[in-house]
Amino acid sequence: MSRRDAGLSAAVLGFFAASWFGWAQADPPAWAPAWLGAASGLCWLVAAAGLVLGLRSRDTAPRERATWRRFGVVVGIEFAAAGAGAGLLAALGQADYIPVWVCAVVGVHFLPLVPIFGYGGYRVLAAVLTAGALVSLTVAATTDVAPSTVTGVVAGTVLLGFAVSDLARLRLIAPEPAA
Repeated sequence: MSRRDAGLSAAVLGFFAASWFGWAQADPPAWAPAWLGAASGLCWLVAAAGLVLGLRSRDTAPRERATWRRFGVVVGIEFAAAGAGAGLLAALGQADYIPVWVCAVVGVHFLPLVPIFGYGGYRVLAAVLTAGALVSLTVAATTDVAPSTVTGVVAGTVLLGFAVSDLARLRLIAPEPAA
């Protein structure tokens, strides 16, 4: 993965981490909104740093059109699976568990991104995020905390952790040669 890719990955993961912390605020316990808001703010800072560092990178080689086409197919399948599962859960009267389903789908979607972006770390992210969906399901089913809160905190934390990891990896990737 190039420096540009690492920075932009941090930006995207930070953005979606903030989104998950936002979803966690749908029905949070009374003590949680301030903490969840602060977590969202941190995610936005990480996303902004990743975007700036990624765009400032001199590694500007564009990806091939076929790469973006494959990426689009993966994201299309992800959205279709998330939507179909959400519709089914709503029809079954289990709409509260939609965030858990979406988290599992998002986790799995990272597996086909490994060969597209050539980054094996997405395998780990897929495993951790999918396991996080299972943990969220268990916690939500056995406590009075809303599934959206549990899943939002789990997914947000996992994605934030990987976004920060991407930022840290920028220091490990060889600098681009001066132009």
